[in-house]
Amino acid sequence: MSPLNQESLHAQEFAQSNFKIIVSQNSPLASLTKISFKELKGQSFITLSENFVHDKALKQLSHLNHFRPKIIFKSNDPQVVQRMVQNDVGISLLAETAITEDVHAIELADDSQPHFHMSIAYRSDHLITDFERQVIDWILNLTNYH
Repeated sequence: MSPLNQESLHAQEFAQSNFKIIVSQNSPLASLTKISFKELKGQSFITLSENFVHDKALKQLSHLNHFRPKIIFKSNDPQVVQRMVQNDVGISLLAETAITEDVHAIELADDSQPHFHMSIAYRSDHLITDFERQVIDWILNLTNYH
């Protein structure tokens, strides 16, 4: 996906993350460290809803690989998605930074793949207070991404 870019907002990217395929530790795919998205045709996907950029990333990968994934469940909660994957209900596409549960993450081998961009954003006409500047600087220094 592309970094946030809107005229009415001042946005500063502070981190990037790759998307990973997550599977349960018991999945036959758990022995893999890398996989092409096209190899996932026929797998049951558990996804985040359209409110998340993950939905766009999944659609982009599906389009590039000429198949529609079999989506069996959508959720607004990344923890629910991960727990369902952990219980071997299906697999999912998730930003690496969002993975918190005991699941196996597989790197995508595709040359063309989306990336997850994280930005600090505020309205362009907003005057930043000293405290807000300190918070922004703290985040940028914490992530060493500026």
